[in-house]
Amino acid sequence: MLLGRLRIRGKLALLVVIPLLSMVGLAVPVMLDRVDAAQRAGDTAERVRLASRVGSLVQDLQQERILSVGFLLGRVDRSELVRKSADVDDRVADLRAEGGDALTDRVDRALDRVSSLVDLRAAVLARVTDPGQVMEAFGPVNVGLIDSLRLVFGVDTETQAGRQVLALDGLLRADEGLGACATLSVLVKAVGSPDTTSAYVACIAALQVDSRRFRSLITPEQLTVAQLNDAAVAARTSPDFLVTSARDPAGAVRDVPMEALFPAVRTMIRLGQFVEKKLVADVLAEATAEQRRALTAAYLVGAAAVLILTLVVLLSVAVARTVARPLTRLTRSAERVARVAEAELVRVTDDEAESPQPVRLDPVDVRSNDEIGDLARAFDRVQNTAKRLVERQVAADATSRRCSVTSGGVPRTWWAGRSP
Repeated sequence: MLLGRLRIRGKLALLVVIPLLSMVGLAVPVMLDRVDAAQRAGDTAERVRLASRVGSLVQDLQQERILSVGFLLGRVDRSELVRKSADVDDRVADLRAEGGDALTDRVDRALDRVSSLVDLRAAVLARVTDPGQVMEAFGPVNVGLIDSLRLVFGVDTETQAGRQVLALDGLLRADEGLGACATLSVLVKAVGSPDTTSAYVACIAALQVDSRRFRSLITPEQLTVAQLNDAAVAARTSPDFLVTSARDPAGAVRDVPMEALFPAVRTMIRLGQFVEKKLVADVLAEATAEQRRALTAAYLVGAAAVLILTLVVLLSVAVARTVARPLTRLTRSAERVARVAEAELVRVTDDEAESPQPVRLDPVDVRSNDEIGDLARAFDRVQNTAKRLVERQVAADATSRRCSVTSGGVPRTWWAGRSP
């Protein structure tokens, strides 16, 4: 058998290798899972940072949309609208420059759609378009930017960070819905056409859906900030403005003068950024903490595995040495004892002296207290017994020789003194 051919060190190594490989097989998947979790958390953080920058761009586009409508209605100066358009273009350029690897092809294509607003901007500045066309142009661009982030895809909803990412997607859509509805409320007041009223009602319905989804995913602290935002909106309109305006848009703004409605709408569009910044900060903190926890767990598992491997290897080496070395010494001692015993037996047997010298044998050089030490001591007893047997045999042989050399009772020494 293979085990029979192995020496002690090989058998101990074989005994240790199997559990060590099993431990490595258990530790490696855990480490890979934690590293993968850390990678996902890092990816989530990058997506949220990108979403924050895209969200700022969408807010600028919302501002440009309300300013474009206000310019067509004679409520905004041309210079203010031009500055805001330039701010949007600068934001796009900065996003392309700072996006890096996080800037996916979908986001890149969505940013290209911002460039498609060039003709509309020229038409607005020339006053050769209407507010309805402004709404139709900006809405798909803003929604396309939010869709390009794909925040709802590949999110681990079992983690707090994953749920916060879903909440961020809902918040971006709710902010866009609020900006569109606020701008449409101005058009309901200024134009009051059936198409504008229908668009406003549909916008309010979608806003309520996105708002409920967003609020179902946020933390109590974030909900408090959102409620402060609701209070600010209510202070600029009325406590039940969203509900009453959904039933009767024209009646809800009938008693509000345009001089008060337009500034309030502009302020309402800016309010969403406070909740968004709070949510982004919380998501980044949670994702960073999750990444740190996952990496720490991976490091601990790896360090524990390495430590256990090192200890087991060192312990196995020490055990192998404590077993193999005494056995080696025992074998060498046995061989030395055999050589000495053989030499002593030859010497004692050939020695014809009347008082033969005693047999001299070295003790086994093993002093351990384990089974090997017991074996060495047993071997010592065996060789001592053999020594006594040899001495008795030698003594008996010597007596026989003395008796055989006597003749007629005369000792050999007497005959030796006579001449022939």
